[in-house]
Amino acid sequence: MTYTIIGCGDFYNQPREKTWCPWTQTDVSEYRLPILGNPDAVIDFTHIDDFAAFLAQTLRRPDLSENRTLNFVSDRLSYTAIAELLQKYSGKKVIKDVMPLEVVHRVIRDPGNVPRELGYGPEEHKSVMPVDFWFLVRAAQGEGRFRRGPGEVSNGLFPGVRVTTVEEYLRELFRK
Repeated sequence: MTYTIIGCGDFYNQPREKTWCPWTQTDVSEYRLPILGNPDAVIDFTHIDDFAAFLAQTLRRPDLSENRTLNFVSDRLSYTAIAELLQKYSGKKVIKDVMPLEVVHRVIRDPGNVPRELGYGPEEHKSVMPVDFWFLVRAAQGEGRFRRGPGEVSNGLFPGVRVTTVEEYLRELFRK
């Protein structure tokens, strides 16, 4: 039996995820970005199509991917940078809703403590991601722990796989 494990950054282009990826919603009057911890922490992000292209290459080239742990990243930036790009390309007001990391502990102890504006109420239907998963990932991001060192990123393994930066994605999203 063989394996290939592929890690990636936070998938940033999920329009069905109104809480996870609020910038994908173009029919809003303003944007509210829920952020845990440090909004300037740099985070690894991955475009789903880029990831699929990388995955396809691992299947085409098992000599390079078999029995390996790989990582693929499309972009590295902070929520502050995303907010600036979102405002630039959407032309709409962007509010960074920064919450202290202590909120994580309250929510993990009792999911009923989740801030209502995150859209996790049963009538909201803004996310299919479990609330505790959202808080654990966002806490790691807000602590600056959601990125891999340069030697741990495998993008160069398949140089033909193009990456889509968050800026390129937003520019194209709002050009329509």
